This record gives sequence, C-alpha cells and structure tokens, in this order.
Amino acid sequence: MKQAIEHLGQSAGSVAHRLTGKSITGRIATLLALILTAACASLPGPNVDYGLCTPQQLPERGKHQDAYRQCRDLAMQASGTDRQRYWILAARALYLGNDMTGAGNILDRIGGSVDAKNLNLWAQVSAKVWLASGQPERTLDTLDKIDALDAQLLLLKAQALFRLGRAEKGVLTLLEREARLTTPIEVKENQRSIWNGLKESCATLPLAPGVFSDNPLVAGWLELGYLACSGRNEPAKLKQNLEAWRLLHPRHPANDVLLQEVLDNLDALMNYPGQIALLLPLTGGKRPEAEAIREGFLAAHFGLQGLPTRPEISIYDTSRLSPVEAYRRAILNGTDFVVGPLLKESVTAVAAEADQ
Repeated sequence: MKQAIEHLGQSAGSVAHRLTGKSITGRIATLLALILTAACASLPGPNVDYGLCTPQQLPERGKHQDAYRQCRDLAMQASGTDRQRYWILAARALYLGNDMTGAGNILDRIGGSVDAKNLNLWAQVSAKVWLASGQPERTLDTLDKIDALDAQLLLLKAQALFRLGRAEKGVLTLLEREARLTTPIEVKENQRSIWNGLKESCATLPLAPGVFSDNPLVAGWLELGYLACSGRNEPAKLKQNLEAWRLLHPRHPANDVLLQEVLDNLDALMNYPGQIALLLPLTGGKRPEAEAIREGFLAAHFGLQGLPTRPEISIYDTSRLSPVEAYRRAILNGTDFVVGPLLKESVTAVAAEADQ
C-alpha cells in the first residue's frame, strides 16, 4: 500500500511539475483534494438511503413517510427521467401510507407528459391512487394511455369499471386477464375478483333475470351476480337459487371452486345460534354508544330473511350488572353466543371469566 501511494505521488508530482513547475508536494495535495472532492460529489449523502426509494423496498419495509422524504430529496437532486421517476415513487410512498391527497397532488404536478421509461410505473401508481380516491374515471383515463396492459393493470381497470357500474366490461376485462394467468391459485383469485366486482355493481345490474350478454361465459357471470344481489338479504333463498344456477351452467368456470366456497359461507351464515346475548352499558355515560350498537344489531338481525330459524336475543345492561355478572346470567339462561361488552376493561374481565 505504501509503495502504491508513493507511486501515485511520484506520477502526480511529475505531471504537476511539467504543467506548472511548482513544488511537487503542493501539487500532490491539490490533486488528492480534487480526487476526494469528486468522489464525495458522486456518493450518496450520509442521510440518504437509496435502497428505501425503490418499488421493491417501499411496501416491504413499511417506512412510508421516510421513503417519501427520501424519494423527494432524490427527485430534487436529479434531473430528467430520473427526477420524474423519483417523484412517482414519492407518490407511491404516500399512497402506501394512505395519504391519497398528497399522492394525488404529486401526480397532478407530473401531469400527462410522462417519459416512456416511467410510463408503466406511473400508470400503476396513478391508477391505484385515483381508484382509492374514489375517482374511477381518472383510473380509466390513465390506463388508456398504456398500449398493452399487464395483469396488474387489467385488474385495476376491471375494478374501476365495476365501480362505475359497467359490470359486463368489468367481467370481460377480468376474463382477458385470466387468459394470461399461469397458476390455479391466480385463476381462483381472479374469479374472486369477478365475484366481488359483481357484488359491488349490484345497483346497476338488471332488476330481473334475462339475457345479460351475447357471450355465454359473461352471461353466466352476470346472472350469478344478479342472483347474489337480489338474494343478499335472504340466505336460504340465495342458496337455493345458486344451486339451481349450478345445474343450468355445469361447465361454467365458477363451478370449479368459487361457487362451492360461496355455498359453504351461506351454510355458515344460516347456522345461527339458538340464543344470543347482547352485553351493553345501556345506562350511564356510554348510553348513546350502547344504544346505537343495539339498534344497529337489531336492524341487521331483523333485516335477514329466509332463515330456517331465528335466534332469540337477550339484552343485558352492564351498567346495572357488572359485565362478569351479566355474562354469568346469560350463560345460565342458555345463551349460545355473546356479543359485547362494549368497554375494553369489561371485555378483559369477561374473557378471564370465560377462560375459567
């Protein structure tokens, strides 16, 4: 190492001497200072973690505000395509941190003039931000700028279409996506996306069964969505209708796994306990909150129709009885299922009693 340094000094000194004729020592110091200055200028600053501001690291490390600040700082230091990319990543960090307003402001400043190298990343981030912000039209406008949508972007497009009530196009988009998937798990998740999208489009599906589409595959999905929406408050009737649909569409892909899952969930829903106890502080300072929960619970309970049997509901005031005493009485009265109590300390006390 010493010989290498001496050699560097001799070479640098001879060059300096030929150029200026001044002292070798002074020129070596000047040259080394320039080398060190250039090296420092090309290295990241001590407070910048370049690895945090990447598409891979942002969701994994969860430091969304830190990632935003570092992406922002890098954007301010960069220029051209790199500067734009760092701003897009900054918007993505805010999106992951659930700051849709901040993310949207950055994307608005970027505008529609996006470098080709950043186009796919920009589309992914923008589509997610606008969808999460309740602006599905802007999601579609964003995706229209991409010539060929990959599987992730097709999913975002379908979600936007379902939000807008365009169920048939949403189904067609997810069927296009499914053709690109390679594993049974991916296909199964895609079918769940169709099912969830149809339920989200309930308000715009036809109010009566009929010809939903000229495409038999799409028509089967839309009819399935109609049955789910029209029978959502009558589990027993819905189950009967879904089983009838299965007989009419034996080769439809929804029959493979999805429909059986839905039917199993309906069975669990209809397997109500015989008696339910509701433990709430109906007198005292928490009365308004307790009454709101009680009314909401009863409304949901009586809103369900077509159940084989309807459970009995008993309500216990945990302000007059202690929560533990209310729980004990409910159990002695034959309760199968307990809802409540409301307060955290009451839950802890009842849980300890139940574990005994």
